[in-house]
Formats: sequence, structure tokens, C-alpha cells
Amino acid sequence: MALSEKLSSDIIVTTLVNFSQKIRGIVFIPLITRLLGTASYGAFIQVEVIARMCAAIARLGLENALIKFSQERDGSQLYITLTSVALVLGSVVTVSVFLTAESISRLFLSSAEYTALFQIGSLLVPIYIAQDMGQNYYRAEMRVKRFSILEGIKTYLNVGTVIAVLLVMNGGLFEIVGAVTFVELAFALVLQGTVLRATGLHRPSISDVGPSVRYSVPIMVGDVSGMFQDRVDRLLLGFFIGANAVGIYSIAYSVAKLLRMYALPLRVTFFPEFSRLWEEGDQESCYQYLANGTRYLVGLAVPSVVGLYLIGEQLIGLLSTPEAAAYAPTLLPIIAAGIMLIGLDTLYRQLFFASGKTLLVSLIRVGASLLNVGLNVVLIPEMGVIGAALATLLTFIIGFSVLYGLTLRNYEIIVEWKFALKTLGAAAVMLAIGVLSGIQSLVLLLVLCPVVYFTVLIGIKGIRPHEARFILDSIGATFS
Repeated sequence: MALSEKLSSDIIVTTLVNFSQKIRGIVFIPLITRLLGTASYGAFIQVEVIARMCAAIARLGLENALIKFSQERDGSQLYITLTSVALVLGSVVTVSVFLTAESISRLFLSSAEYTALFQIGSLLVPIYIAQDMGQNYYRAEMRVKRFSILEGIKTYLNVGTVIAVLLVMNGGLFEIVGAVTFVELAFALVLQGTVLRATGLHRPSISDVGPSVRYSVPIMVGDVSGMFQDRVDRLLLGFFIGANAVGIYSIAYSVAKLLRMYALPLRVTFFPEFSRLWEEGDQESCYQYLANGTRYLVGLAVPSVVGLYLIGEQLIGLLSTPEAAAYAPTLLPIIAAGIMLIGLDTLYRQLFFASGKTLLVSLIRVGASLLNVGLNVVLIPEMGVIGAALATLLTFIIGFSVLYGLTLRNYEIIVEWKFALKTLGAAAVMLAIGVLSGIQSLVLLLVLCPVVYFTVLIGIKGIRPHEARFILDSIGATFS
């Protein structure tokens, strides 16, 4: 299989699996909000947010060093070394979170009643680290599809377990967090088992730690800043208002986050390949892949943002409470637009990572995170959940604009403004027809909107014939 077809094949499989992961979040909305309440859903999301951020800090970005240096060193020994370091640090963080769980609950949910949730959620920190390191071993080895399939299995186990806890065992929020933690632990053990079977056991090499940490820490600072920038809205909503506001906002965020399934496969696939191509001096291929990835992301994300405006209230009303649905027409498109910018930011960062310019990207993300905190502190007390969404969107606009300007200055990227304008035009036609038709049926809108959008986009030659043929060839290669 040609490299371009392999990359496209990996992206297709990862997108399908990532879609199933996003469905997990959608399924959890009615299960938890209708049976336990919106505040319980907000508390559940907050536990995951804290665990993810702590895991990102503890692993020091070493998963990126694994990908960067596995080509020039003994990849098996490097994996054992970096994973061991990350797990030790993760265990220390787990103990810290467990001991301060009451303070964390008061700070981010305005109540101590969720202390036990954060205590059991602290166990997720080393579990997530083990999963992330295993995932990046597969990325380094260009075996993305195998990990994606395992990830998909875990997603369905998570959903099935939570359904059983709520509907069969009549369990509550504590039992849900415990069940999710158990499934995540089982997946981490299986994943590590498959990786260790490939790498074998090796004595950690202390000499690999220093160079890896020097490379990875700037990326970690940027990643954690990005995660904080992405999640500080929920943390500050919990601080200023409480778990119910976190729940309303998180419901909209979980739906809008479906857009991330467009960008994540590109990030997972591009970084290891960009690193290899850059080392070989083939920057032109990196620029072409980036251009293709941008077309793919923009072409799907723009109509999705518009579509969420059209169907948002009906969709959230179907999944959750009338209170949450009332916010949907405003919240969903604002959050979705921000997520689209996150995706673009993620794509362009891969060039900086591949070329070793990690500090520059990290400084941008740190600055954006500080800006986001300031805007949220100002807007949340005045505008509530809408203020949180606007603050985050403004931050993403500014952060991506700075990154894009630096990309133009440092690299000879391919810019396709005509395609972006055609995408906006097709989406505008879709919006006009959706509004003027007066259709209120969720099913009819889900059918009508994509048909209108792609018909217009093809009509104005936004999709090239050779691109359509390439996608069909890649799909064939995926399942061959």
C-alpha cells in the first residue's frame, strides 16, 4: 500500500473508532442527566477533566519524545524507560489528588459532597498515563489501526458497564465512576500487555531520560496549557456557579465535541510521519499532507458548526433536560466553532513538533491559557455559561491566528483560500435553506443539510474529481 493510501486508511479507521468514542459521551448524557440529574453529569465530567489534566502533567510529554526518538534509538528500551518514568510520576500525583480530594471538590464544584468521586477518580491518573504511552508506541510504529480497534472495544465496554450500573444495579454516581475506572484499568493492562509482548522487557536506560525530558517538557507545557485552555471554562463554572452549570455546559460541549473526530485521526497519523519526512529532508510532502488535512477538516467542520445551530435545540432536548436544551442554539455553534479552531491548531502544530521548534508553540499556548482564564473570570459572572463559551472561542481565535501567522513566516505551506470560501458559501446556502424551509424535524434536517451542502460544494467545484477517487481508493485499501 502506498504511503498516502496508508495514511488515508489509518485516518479512516481512526475516524470511525473516534466517532464511536464521541457517541460514548452522547449516550452518557441521557443516562446520567435523566436518572441522576444535570449536576451529577457535571460532577462526572469534572472528575474526568481533573484526571486528564493531572495525567498530562505527570507524563511530562514523554509520549512525544517516544515518537521523535524511536527512529534513532532502541525503540523498545526507550518505551520501557519513558513509560516507567511517567508511571512513577503519575503515582505521586494520584496520592496528591487523593489526599486533597475534598479541597478539589469545594474548589471546582462548590461543594464537598463529591469528595469520594475525586478520590476514586485519582486512580485514573496512572491509568490514563499507561494508555497514552501505549497509544504512542503504536503511533511510533505506524500501527495506528490496531490501537484504534482496541480503543473502540474499550468504548463499548464503558457504555455497556454504565448502562448495567444504572439500569440493572440501580447504582449512583459513585458506582459509575468506579465502573468507568475499572474498565479503563482493564484496557490499560491489556494495552500494556500487547505492547510489552512486542517490545520485551528491558532495563530502563537513564541516559535516555535527559534528552527525552528536554525535548518533551516544552511540549508538555504547551499541551497542558492547551488542555487548561480547553477545560478552564468548566473548572471556573464549577467555581463560580456550581455543578449544575458545569452539567449544562458539558452537555453542549459533549455534543459539539463530535467535531473533534475530524481532527484527532489527523494528529495521531501526521506527527510520526511528519517527523520521519522532516528527518529525510522531504518538507514538501509535509506541506502537501498539511494542505490536504486542512481541506478535509475545514470541509467537514464548517457545515457541522452551521448544522448544530439548526438542530441544536431539538437534539439536546432529545438527549437531556429542557433547561439544557434552551441554551443549545447559542451554546452549540459557539463551542463547535472553537473546537474547529482547536483542530486547525492541532494540525499546524505538527510542523513545529516535527522540526523541533517546540518552545515557540508552548509559549503561544501558555499565553492563550492565561488569556482564557482572564476572559472567563470576567464573562462567567456576567453571562454564565454563555460567557464561558464566548471567552473560550475568543481565546481560540487569537491563539490560532498567532500560530497561523508564525507558520506562514517559518514554513512554505500551501494556503487554499478559494476552498475555504467555497466551503463557507456552501454552508451559507445550507443555512438559508434550513431556516427558510421551516423544517423542525430532526431527522429531515439531518438528511437535508448534508445533501444541500455537498451538492452546492460539488457544483462550485469545491471537491476535485481526483480527490473523490482517492478517497474511494483509500476506503478500498482500508478494508482490503
